[in-house]
Order: sequence, then structure tokens, then C-alpha cells
Amino acid sequence: TLLWKLDPTDVLVSNSKQTGGYDDGQSDFGCTFIKPAFRSPAVQAYLDSDEYIGGNPDFLLYHAVNKSLDRTIDALGRDRVAKRVAEIQQWQAIVERECAASAIFPCSANGTDQPESKNDCYFGDSGCGYRCVDRVIDEKSLQNYLPQNP
Repeated sequence: TLLWKLDPTDVLVSNSKQTGGYDDGQSDFGCTFIKPAFRSPAVQAYLDSDEYIGGNPDFLLYHAVNKSLDRTIDALGRDRVAKRVAEIQQWQAIVERECAASAIFPCSANGTDQPESKNDCYFGDSGCGYRCVDRVIDEKSLQNYLPQNP
């Protein structure tokens, strides 16, 4: 948000995909259960091995991107970035607390299709609950400008 001069509230979202939930997948198959991730100890050992890490070009990209990000954070100021990250996390926690129960996703908690989500999401399962997020931002932002009771 600092690079593009965005307000911290411009990047808040409601989480549409969680382990143990359902995803509509924008497919003809309807709601699909999202299985909890599992890695056997043998697979995890391989993923942690020098053989895998050294031969995987994704790790080269990962390290290059992180080096660039570190330089950007240094240029912006680490304290300034840390403060902004904390502010975004605080807003995100408020939005999750206030809007989690009211957002209507394409799939219910038990896997039933919810066509009414078309009125509560920007597209598919993106931006679901945006009206609640906008309302919370407006209410909480307004509170910052109202006189506080002693």
C-alpha cells in the first residue's frame, strides 16, 4: 500500500477458501470439499532436502524476489513498513470478526450451492461480503474522527 499510495483498507478481503470448507471451483461439478493438506514424513523430508531445493528453479525465483522485497522494504523504511503491516492486520481482524458470519459464498458450510452469493460477491467467490467490508470500514473510519467520550 505504501508503494502505490493506497489506504490500508483498500486491500482488505474476506477469506473465501479454507481447509475443511467448500469451493465452487467455477465448474460444472458444484461445491467441492477442500481436503486438509497432508504430507507424509517421506514427502516432507524430500521437499526439505538439498536435492529438491537445489534442483528447483522456483527456489531461485523465490530468493530473487525476497532479495528485491528486502531492498524495497529498506528503501521505504522497515519501521514504516512494519507499522503499515500491523495496521492492515488490525483492520483485517476487524473485518473478519464483523463480516465472517454475514458473507454469502457460492457454497455453504455444508457444501450446498448458494445462488444468492451472486449478489454478495464481485465474481465467483471473489470479494464475497464486500458490502459488509465496506460498511465496517466506513463505520470504523468514522469512529476515528468522532470525539471520544472521556
